[in-house]
Amino acid sequence: MNRKVPFEDRRQMGDRRKQYPDLSDEEYKVLTYFMSNVSVGEILAVRELESIMGLKEPRRIIESLIEKGYIERGSGCYNLSRKKFPRS
Repeated sequence: MNRKVPFEDRRQMGDRRKQYPDLSDEEYKVLTYFMSNVSVGEILAVRELESIMGLKEPRRIIESLIEKGYIERGSGCYNLSRKKFPRS
């Protein structure tokens, strides 16, 4: 699936990308997925990252983001870190 992103959105995404200089492009893709889907089951997250985002090794990338503190592992799910992304 190839979704076209309007020019204004691409520029805004580039600006947001600069906020995470410690992440690779693949890690940033996965992080944006979790920013849109704050809590996702482990199996579903891996399937969607493979099929929708076209990532080859989503589990490895998720583990890297867990080590960096961006994502937390729950009971059968992955969650966007509350420490890095506080919610009200």
